[in-house]
Amino acid sequence: MFTSPMKYLTVFILLHDAERVTKKLLKLGVMDFVRVSEIPDINDPRLTELRKDNSYSRIEENRRRIKTLLDSARIKPDAASTLDITSMTPPNLEKIESTLEKISQEIQGVRDAQRDIQQEILRLKDIQRQIFLYSDLREGLHNESAYSFLVIKAGSVPEKNYNELISKLKAFPSVQLKLDEPEPLVYSDKPKGNRENRCISLINIYLKKNSASIEQIMEELGWEEADISSLKLISNNLTLQDIKAKIKTAQNKQDKLNTRYTEIISLKRDWLKKTWNNLTLNILYLRIQSYFSRTERAVLFAGWIPAEKKHETETQIRDTVQGKCILEWKTPEEVDSETKGKIRVPVRLTNPRFLKPFEMLVTNYSTPEYGTIDPTPFVAVAFLTMFGLMFNDAGQGLVLLLFGAIAPRLFRNTGESMKKLFTLIMYCGGASTITGILFGTYFGYPVFPPLWFNYHALVAGEVSSNSSFKSIYDILVITIYFGIAVIGVGLILNWINLLRKKEWFKLLFEKGGIIGAEMYFAGVYASFYFAEHSYKELPGNSFLIAAFGMPVLILMLKVPIEMILNHKKENNSGHSDSPSPGIINYIMDWIIELLEIFSGYLANTLSFMRVAGLGIAHVSLMIAFRSIAGLTGNEFSLAGLSILLFGNILVIVLEGLSAGVQALRLNYYEFFSKYFRGNGRAYAPISLRNYLQEEG
Repeated sequence: MFTSPMKYLTVFILLHDAERVTKKLLKLGVMDFVRVSEIPDINDPRLTELRKDNSYSRIEENRRRIKTLLDSARIKPDAASTLDITSMTPPNLEKIESTLEKISQEIQGVRDAQRDIQQEILRLKDIQRQIFLYSDLREGLHNESAYSFLVIKAGSVPEKNYNELISKLKAFPSVQLKLDEPEPLVYSDKPKGNRENRCISLINIYLKKNSASIEQIMEELGWEEADISSLKLISNNLTLQDIKAKIKTAQNKQDKLNTRYTEIISLKRDWLKKTWNNLTLNILYLRIQSYFSRTERAVLFAGWIPAEKKHETETQIRDTVQGKCILEWKTPEEVDSETKGKIRVPVRLTNPRFLKPFEMLVTNYSTPEYGTIDPTPFVAVAFLTMFGLMFNDAGQGLVLLLFGAIAPRLFRNTGESMKKLFTLIMYCGGASTITGILFGTYFGYPVFPPLWFNYHALVAGEVSSNSSFKSIYDILVITIYFGIAVIGVGLILNWINLLRKKEWFKLLFEKGGIIGAEMYFAGVYASFYFAEHSYKELPGNSFLIAAFGMPVLILMLKVPIEMILNHKKENNSGHSDSPSPGIINYIMDWIIELLEIFSGYLANTLSFMRVAGLGIAHVSLMIAFRSIAGLTGNEFSLAGLSILLFGNILVIVLEGLSAGVQALRLNYYEFFSKYFRGNGRAYAPISLRNYLQEEG
């Protein structure tokens, strides 16, 4: 119910034992370290940092590079439980960096080839799109201006230069169609030139923006333009087939390069994993030693450890150094008194696994103060109850439950936070299923009789089988009672926190203290009394004087008593510089305090009516979709069922999200505000498990 008790440990060991103790602390993974430089009253000039090398950043960078390579090949690093601390060795960073550089160069070669092939594919597809726009390529040979982006040339090139021409044109988005012609072709108005060497006839298609470079290559290799009248076949289909073949060939090359990329990493798989493991251990080893301070022969370090780990930790350290050490244990109260609160106690929440999703909701808001109540179990009950009342459909709840159960198996590479979110969705689905059964609603239909009352019928204006609930106003009253209960629990938890902290003044006078709570519950009683008497009669004067008059007068004493207490505290500390408030300020503070109590509690209570509002909106949407489906003539026809299916999907997504957000809001602003102290520091021991969880 409360945050886990902690102990503060200060350790002195001999310098030559530092390495073994560091490994032992890493293996234990329970110490939340405090830097010696942060400890007040320790300014001994003989104390210096144990390590001053700059290898940490290099190790971290190389580890990151290896992790990137493993992730790209979908190779999972070893789990924290499999890493053997005794196998840790000092890393040879020069050798590791050299090996990684070789792997990177090989991978870069593959990436460069992939980039070139992808560019070729894009160029070919660009030409393909252009050719689709034209009906006949012959027009392009006669009238190039009709083509905005393409140039189409027919001609001949000496056979000995053909391969060189094709090779050089690969650098440009172009297509070459080889023609089966008995003689080389030239325009009739040009001289035939030298025919001693055999020539190859072809059509060359390329982008106009590359025409200058391509035509220079063609001219250098003996290109002669052909006589269009002698060409037998120039068709779009022939051209497109050639382009498709080239694209397919390029894509096949791309697939082979992808396989090659994975093979390069897989061949180094064992080395990469082994090196990653060793670098991970070294990172944490150096991180622990960064908290160590040393003298000429000794080492000093300090930190927080869970109270239940005290005996094990002390035994392990003493055994490691064979008793040659000094250990000093202190309670949080002793540390707070000595350091005047400069060293904060870390907060460790110890909830069972099934409550971890709700613990995530708490820590996302803030970390509780050490020694106060851990709100996780209370948040679990309040959140699920609110969600179930707002999303009250057994069928739709079952869909959420199944999704939350199946999602972790569908998305296996998700992090720990996403897994907790899926579990939370599953719990919400279970809550909706229960409330749906209580209200007898299954995908918007009353398939089975309700166990409590027919929520759907009340919203639709029908008569419920339960005589205690006759209208929507009865649903609103339920949420008001629920809100009063939640606020009441919050006040009780606040009193427990104040009692544990021995803050008697706040326990009596603050808004969430005894006087504020008395006025709230008196107001609740007076409100229901007024409503039950047809809004015409209040409780008796004696009740009103005792319930409201006396607390109001007592609150007038708050400022004077607070001044007296502060004055005593200042006298004890030896200085006094706080000014006394004037009479006007004193009265204004008192009035504002009363307004905050009355208006604040009223707003907090009425805010829970949104639970009923969301529940009514949920049912109303399902009624609307049923009505729309009925307009098709038969709501169970194909068209009607399609509308109902779409409606249920929309309601599950939108209403489910809205109910979750509103339940979270009510917990944060109406429940937490009564007791939660979110100024704690999360317990963060240096351990393999924590480090790897932070990464992923």
